Amino acid sequence: MRLSLMALCTAAMLFALSGVLAQAATPSAALSWTAPTTYTDGSPIISGELKTYTVEWRRSAGGALVGSLIVNAPAVTATVPVACGVYVFDVIATAVIASGATNPVSFDSGVACTPNPPTGLKVSKAS
Repeated sequence: MRLSLMALCTAAMLFALSGVLAQAATPSAALSWTAPTTYTDGSPIISGELKTYTVEWRRSAGGALVGSLIVNAPAVTATVPVACGVYVFDVIATAVIASGATNPVSFDSGVACTPNPPTGLKVSKAS
């Protein structure tokens, strides 16, 4: 079966557009947490003493840091665009000094990590 040049061009353009559209649908992780109300010694945190939260994410608990985001207090939410696969998030509060991290929480983006197809395919007559 022979395809016309117009049909091949149309198919190539649709294939290219499908890749662009697939990339545009990047999943996001919506995070929320509860602000601490006391210091580790039990004394109360006074309004305005919390300055920032650092949101961190990795591919596995204890793994290499993939990214981080600073959220100014009093906000206790963040939206993080992620790629395919599973991520582990934690949050650190900072007043005068930084707190320890929250327990890590796992998040599955719901997008499989499928590689792009190979490019540059050439076909020639075999000898």
